[in-house]
Amino acid sequence: MKLKIPEYSESALSYLKNYYQAYPDDNFSFGFAFINTLTAEAVKIARSEGLDGYDFQNAVLAVSFRYAGLTNIVMQQDIQFKLLDDFCGQSGYPDEQKNVIFGIVDDKGIRVTVRPEVGHVVRDALDFRLAMNDLIVHISFLTGEINRLNDSGYSEVQLLTRLKDDYQDSAYFTAYAKKHYTEDRDKNFDRINKRIEKLQSVKIPLKTGPTDDGILTDKEAEDLFKIAFRNYAKLVSVADNKAALLIRVNSLMISVTIGFVIGKIQQYPFLIIPSVLLLAGSLTTILLSILASRPQGNAYVENKSSKSYQVFFFGSFDLAGNQFAGADYETYVAELDAFFKSGRENMYTQVYREVFNVRKVLGRKFNYLSYAYIIFLCGLFLSIVAFVISFYYKY
Repeated sequence: MKLKIPEYSESALSYLKNYYQAYPDDNFSFGFAFINTLTAEAVKIARSEGLDGYDFQNAVLAVSFRYAGLTNIVMQQDIQFKLLDDFCGQSGYPDEQKNVIFGIVDDKGIRVTVRPEVGHVVRDALDFRLAMNDLIVHISFLTGEINRLNDSGYSEVQLLTRLKDDYQDSAYFTAYAKKHYTEDRDKNFDRINKRIEKLQSVKIPLKTGPTDDGILTDKEAEDLFKIAFRNYAKLVSVADNKAALLIRVNSLMISVTIGFVIGKIQQYPFLIIPSVLLLAGSLTTILLSILASRPQGNAYVENKSSKSYQVFFFGSFDLAGNQFAGADYETYVAELDAFFKSGRENMYTQVYREVFNVRKVLGRKFNYLSYAYIIFLCGLFLSIVAFVISFYYKY
């Protein structure tokens, strides 16, 4: 049903309110409330400029739908045109007037293709955002909104800088806007400059575009190394415990086997081959377990010409270096003093070497352990098979 001219702007707000209620996921920090505020200012400016009829409605509707469905002042999408077209179809708004609004919405009233008064009303109503008292708060929300919707990495400084450019490029046209907005607009301009200076003073980088370089902060890198070293320490403990278990079990097996076979060898000669296999497997397992659990000495860690040489502690924390036993206090202090004064890059280099050396040690430990378990199982299996065969042929 076709509405009367004065009713279109009110109907548009009702339409947009229903839209935002139906799609709450699209209603971010300032959705309908933001549009309602701009529309109210557009009505004030249009009345002060003496607009009426379709000029009044076109100006107000253009402001109402300029950011409809976007909820931010930077992104450019087609959703507002779809909403405007749907509203005009439902309300019976004349097509020729709808096309006028489309043109105004498309260029934000900058290129005045209609009556200059209409374009000026739209431009000043949209730029009321520059005079809003809570503009800085809105910018903080905008940062998250744009990054979430656009999958980008804009910083707050970047958005403030862009908004600062808008201040420099914009000017109010109507007498109403000049009288009521100019003072607050200038205050916001000063607030933006101070906010940019504050953010830059705490070394928040000014990005030149949406990026996602994935670089870790110092705190994140520190936490990552803490987790890594904690896991390495646990793995070293696990390897040593497994090696100790194998040593105890196989030592017991050797003791029992020798004690039993020596006393029964003449009575049960068929036990010689199974016993030899079991003893050989147990002795080899013990040897590999000892190699896995022994203190690891590494020449390349103590060699200063090696890329793996560490100033820190003269070697990795779980290495028993021979050089450190003969080191004097003055040399140790001098090494550490030079290390801590060498800068962050060298410190990270030493940490990398520490990680490398620890992982080399873990690799050797678990390599020996894997062979020890294989030999243990094979020796046990072969000795049992040999015992069964010997017993079968004996009896």
